[in-house]
Amino acid sequence: MRGLIVALTLLIAPVCLADVDPLVPKPLPDSLEFDGVWVREIDHVRAIELAGESGRFALLHFTAEWCRPCKMMGRDVYPDASVSAWLHANALSIKIDVDEQNEVAEAFAVSAMPTIVLIRDGETADRITGARKADQFVEWLRSVEGGGGELAKIRQRAANIEDSPGTDLSARSRLASDALSAGLFDIATEQYLWLFDQASPNLTSSIAVGLHSMMWHHSVEYLIERHESARAAFTERRDALTRVVRSDGRKRISDLRAWLILNQVIGDDEAILNWLDEAKASPARDRLLKRCGNFAYEAVVAAERWEDVPLIVPEPVEEMQSMVRRGELTDVSTLRDAALGWTGEQYAGALASGNLETAHEIVRYALFMHDSPEMRIALIEYAIKSGAPTNDALHLMEEIEKAGHDAGDLRARLEQALGIGEAG
Repeated sequence: MRGLIVALTLLIAPVCLADVDPLVPKPLPDSLEFDGVWVREIDHVRAIELAGESGRFALLHFTAEWCRPCKMMGRDVYPDASVSAWLHANALSIKIDVDEQNEVAEAFAVSAMPTIVLIRDGETADRITGARKADQFVEWLRSVEGGGGELAKIRQRAANIEDSPGTDLSARSRLASDALSAGLFDIATEQYLWLFDQASPNLTSSIAVGLHSMMWHHSVEYLIERHESARAAFTERRDALTRVVRSDGRKRISDLRAWLILNQVIGDDEAILNWLDEAKASPARDRLLKRCGNFAYEAVVAAERWEDVPLIVPEPVEEMQSMVRRGELTDVSTLRDAALGWTGEQYAGALASGNLETAHEIVRYALFMHDSPEMRIALIEYAIKSGAPTNDALHLMEEIEKAGHDAGDLRARLEQALGIGEAG
């Protein structure tokens, strides 16, 4: 969970209040134990039940031991007199550690820290992500009490956008992202579909790469995992394009790119790999792979079809050099991540396809970027994955051992992959 959750510090603006029936809080059971504003030894289900029975909000504060903004709120915000007074009078508050209660965090679509959810009568009244100062936080609490809050503002933005057909892409994109973060999945679905429909007829290379590299499809994947209606809507779009790309007659590259992107977001790797196999056998193979192959890359890697990697990235060393020039590989942590990911995948691809000269160059350049035992371990791991390691990997293993670095059972697994020590 920690790798997927980031700590954010955000500010909020004043909100307008709406007319709602006021809560009439009742006393909480005497059996509850408190630590400041927090109720101890109670899970979220019981907290929501008790809050409803006592005419209060349930406040769920999603946190983690390593989250600095969470610690700031615990130190400066919740002990504030105005905040604690409001919470004691109007809420039942609990903390939920996302590392210890991952399933609860997933159920509430928590993707950043801290996330605070206010629940009224069993339904989400509002939620915010990111730290607030005490005055901002109590203003938010009071606004939700009066029927306002962040969710209300997002819903109003969505209504305003629908009334303004000329709204630009950036406004739609921000609304989609904000709705997704807030758990307003219906609004997020509508906006992401609109964005896709606007872009798909004009998927030139630059726009397609933009949709791909700016993680648009990862946002939609996150949405689809949590909202069945989104999955159904994007699958419907994919199916409609399937009929287009499978039809007789001339086909547009933009349609094919859009179709591949939709297969990515709904997770249909089989369809992508089937297309790749057809493209490899097509008279237009080189053109198809050059213009659309990158959209099959993730499916190829997930399936560990290493021999297909060079078809998508035919010049991996040149691409590595370009990444360095673009500043994408600038520090040790980034370099190591690249070795564990993209660089290692290129190495596995070169080995699996029998291009030993390229494989050797990948090793040489990877060590030039980051000459360390960690880099060597990463390359050896991918050599083993490729099913075709060479003595280069054995030489890397010897260098690791010479440096006194503990690589666990890596040598044994490498020797098994190389067939060393087998009876014969």
